[in-house]
Amino acid sequence: MHRTWGFSHCDSFDCPHCGAIYSVRYTQLPIRDSESAYCENCHRKMSQWHSTAQPSYAFIARPEPARPARRA
Repeated sequence: MHRTWGFSHCDSFDCPHCGAIYSVRYTQLPIRDSESAYCENCHRKMSQWHSTAQPSYAFIARPEPARPARRA
């Protein structure tokens, strides 16, 4: 188990593919780590890292469905 060195405040993050909303918090690790995060909504890779700052994503909400354009 890695010893953590600190946390950042929570930021918001939107999946670049579908727009699902997440909160993200970073843990500072003593060594670099490589990993990827996948969206719970569309299941596509939304983030990849190789660093000492390890993000942790918490799913908040699915994107709102697109509304059809109103006709006059």
